[in-house]
Amino acid sequence: MAPEIAIHALEKLNPGDIILDPMAGSGTVLHEASLMGFTPIGFDLDPLAVLMTKVSTGGVNPLILSNLLEKVLFSTEKVKLENIRLTWIDDDKETIDFINFWFAKKQIDDLRKISFILSEYDTSYVNSLEVDALRIALSRIIITKKIGASLAWDISHSRPHKVKETNDYDVILGFEKSARAILKIFSAQKVLVKGSIEMGDARHLNLIPDKYVDAVITSPPYLNAIDYMRGSKFSLIWLGYSLSSLRVIRSNSIGAEKKLNVTTGAIEKIYNNVFGENQLEKKYASMIRRYIGDSLQLMSEISRVLKTNRLATIVIGNSTLKGVYIDNSKVFEYAGEVYGLSLTDVKKREIPLNMRYLPVPSNNLNSLSKRMKHEVILTFTNRPILTHQ
Repeated sequence: MAPEIAIHALEKLNPGDIILDPMAGSGTVLHEASLMGFTPIGFDLDPLAVLMTKVSTGGVNPLILSNLLEKVLFSTEKVKLENIRLTWIDDDKETIDFINFWFAKKQIDDLRKISFILSEYDTSYVNSLEVDALRIALSRIIITKKIGASLAWDISHSRPHKVKETNDYDVILGFEKSARAILKIFSAQKVLVKGSIEMGDARHLNLIPDKYVDAVITSPPYLNAIDYMRGSKFSLIWLGYSLSSLRVIRSNSIGAEKKLNVTTGAIEKIYNNVFGENQLEKKYASMIRRYIGDSLQLMSEISRVLKTNRLATIVIGNSTLKGVYIDNSKVFEYAGEVYGLSLTDVKKREIPLNMRYLPVPSNNLNSLSKRMKHEVILTFTNRPILTHQ
């Protein structure tokens, strides 16, 4: 979600309006809403996304964060490795093997120290938000484009590949610099309204009453696009999650590549309208039907929780799958129509080359060069349901 899109959508609203992003991602929408004085609420299935958004919209106290950072840095000098136990790692062979493959011993030792110290702060601790900010500081030195605390490159692009067997990266120093960069951000800005962000599924917004929110602004995942969890797990394993627990979360994400248990007439109608003669192999067709089914569930929930005559802004990119063009925006247009969301505006925006999450390869014949060049901004109005007497 580009900040300018979120800001443009927010400018049309009234002070204090409740803004929902049911797939908050890194929290751009909710962060901008917080800064502009709206009431932001959001959900995401990725624990790292929830953590990032919680920190960016929670009103971190710079003084408390600074003092806490000094305490953590002091503790890293005193804690002994033999006294450290991280149960979600040490009791799980798969996670241990993953760490030993992707991280070198020197960095493992220092990461264990920081992870242990942060895990000792109970969630009820008065400074828990600032502790979370330090968890994000730790994540920032792991999820990098080039060498950071791991042995991989391109983790931030969710394309991790191992480039060497040793690493001289200073984890403690990198963590301190990362934390001070975050501290600088929070010293320069202050949210007007604290956000509410929870782990949750956009297809099942059970915590939100009917007709409760004033606007929805979100960017659903593209079919066949970026697997964010592939990169997130590199830091989440140091923040209390085993690989097996993350696998369960990933398998339930929107657009996950698993077959639908059931099919419906609406799914088949959208599939035929969008793809027509461009039929795919059976296994890919099943994946697309799952994506359409997820889109229907999402739009159903948006229609339910959005107040009548209010707007939902959906930012979605199109892609290709085995050479077949996937018009993701049309999927959402049809899904919105099913649940009474009237499409009132469509804009196409070219994604600047330097802002693409996956840089386009120089070889134009590469399939990636054909993907995600544009994104479509769909605006829906939640029309009142008319009943016949």
